[in-house]
Amino acid sequence: MFSRKLILVLCMLICSNVVFARYSTDTLLLVTQDSIPTADSIKKVSYWKHSFITSLTFNQYSYTNWSAGGNNSIAGTVLFDGKVSYERETITYINSLSLGYGKMLLAEVDAPIRKTDDKLNYYSQLNYRLNKVLSYSLLVDLKSQFDYGYTYPNDSVYISAFFAPAYLTISWGVEIIPVKPLSIFASALSGKFTFVLNEELANKGSFGVTPAVYDEFGVMINPGKKFRSEIGFNFVIKYNQTVAKRIDISSKLELHNNYLDEKEANRWNFDIDWEGKFVFSITKHFSTNLFWRLVYDDDIKFPVYEEINGVQVVVKNVPKVQFHESFGLGIKFKF
Repeated sequence: MFSRKLILVLCMLICSNVVFARYSTDTLLLVTQDSIPTADSIKKVSYWKHSFITSLTFNQYSYTNWSAGGNNSIAGTVLFDGKVSYERETITYINSLSLGYGKMLLAEVDAPIRKTDDKLNYYSQLNYRLNKVLSYSLLVDLKSQFDYGYTYPNDSVYISAFFAPAYLTISWGVEIIPVKPLSIFASALSGKFTFVLNEELANKGSFGVTPAVYDEFGVMINPGKKFRSEIGFNFVIKYNQTVAKRIDISSKLELHNNYLDEKEANRWNFDIDWEGKFVFSITKHFSTNLFWRLVYDDDIKFPVYEEINGVQVVVKNVPKVQFHESFGLGIKFKF
């Protein structure tokens, strides 16, 4: 119920910004010494801007007598990117919503339909500009997903779910724009909050939350925590540029640590989240898209197996670099 309400609030916020972007205008009065204001001297100036892009990306794979192996498959991903911004004098307010969901169908008999992409990202930033280079900045960043996630080929045990995890980062700091395509944000006091609203995953202690406590008979004494907070340094580097008439590149690197980690040695271990996009527009509605995301989180552990007496046994759990990449032909609509 909590997660549904939160998503509803986010949707209402985005919709309200769209309405303001379309209908909110400020009136500028132009007066000269020799004239009084007339209908022609009054101009309406809108400080709101908005853009929305919807795209559908296809990937198809086919193998015949291919020595390296492979599975015939077809995949599709639906993407939505919306941005609403306000800029006037020293104030800049930016809201963006990025949604994506993809599935892959294998040609094998009785093969399950696999998830290839799943994201729900909301980003908001309020800037008070001191000069052309430096601004005070308040940043809110929410990242989650829609659907269950699995470690294929095992599709019987899920490892993630809706708002499990969800990461909410709230930061107050300064933003520097040394050159126009590049921005650097730094905050010495930032909160990162992890939500695991799925009870089964919370009891397992997934994504760094406190796991459930059981007695010697396996009876649960205390359920797992569904919330975890971290206070630390937040560092964000963004780069967005049209490098050629039909080529757009964007990149966003985020670093966050935890001053309050129970293990003192881990307090300067930074979580890394780097995502980027390369889009080559073939025509107005067709483009090739390359997306990537690299994540490293010291609190997300992966099992390490060893064979003992012919049986695969988990000997330890360690953090690992996570990487996701997709490339395909897309149909896009911009409005």
